[in-house]
Amino acid sequence: MWFFFFFFQAEDGIRDFCLSRGLGDVYKRQVLDGQQRITSIGRFITGKFAIKNEADNVQYFSGLPEEQQQKIMQSSLLVYECEGEEKEIKEWFKTINIVGIPLKEQELLNAIYSGEFVNAAKRVFSNSQNAEIQKWNHYIKGDVKRQDYLAEALRWICDSKGMSIDAYMSIHRHEPSTGELEGYFRSVIDWVSTTFTMVERDMCGLEWGRLYETYHTTPYSTVHVTERVKALQADESLSLIHISEPTRQAEISYAVFCLKKKKKKNDTNKKKTIKKK
Repeated sequence: MWFFFFFFQAEDGIRDFCLSRGLGDVYKRQVLDGQQRITSIGRFITGKFAIKNEADNVQYFSGLPEEQQQKIMQSSLLVYECEGEEKEIKEWFKTINIVGIPLKEQELLNAIYSGEFVNAAKRVFSNSQNAEIQKWNHYIKGDVKRQDYLAEALRWICDSKGMSIDAYMSIHRHEPSTGELEGYFRSVIDWVSTTFTMVERDMCGLEWGRLYETYHTTPYSTVHVTERVKALQADESLSLIHISEPTRQAEISYAVFCLKKKKKKNDTNKKKTIKKK
């Protein structure tokens, strides 16, 4: 027998996925916890992926015997429907997820401001199947599934507006589109990738949002940026920390890398002075 526990936020009548009397009896509510389980069930039933049976054979839902299909569709799931203020919702979410890996701040914010905006944002920034992630991971640290990319996208646009992430998510909570968020995020990424044609591991996790806001209106010569970076990297007495403030030299602008001197290792091969008797 299957046991599933789902928590639904029913304040303001938003209807988005709920399973109450059985899988075949679906009406909508806003999911507070259990989104991945519900999505997995829905994707399996609609033929998006297959499972393997006891004999290790691949089985899609449509290929299951009729009685097994009906058993799945008529299975009852345990659902808790909750109503409360945002502060209460945050505490419920913490309690539900008290066991296991500690929650990240963005995961809590997603629960507090759950709605159309969060769902749309997660389809872009929390989707490991998104082909753009391969490009983004050169510049952003973290785990897509743990909401790190969404958190960074929100941080960038909120810093540019001088507002908190909480406020931004609250304002846009019931909007079905994340066009502004996606547009700004891609503008930052495009600026970075065109200004710095090389991709270095040191570039991952830098304050690209701040750098974009400060310098994206200034034209830079990618040729000189590349040459300067290579020259600095070739200097063995220096090590790259992070990209910092661009400077202007003559009429050419280019980024200057923040550097520090490497610690000189003690020469273990120095000859020891032997006192003669």
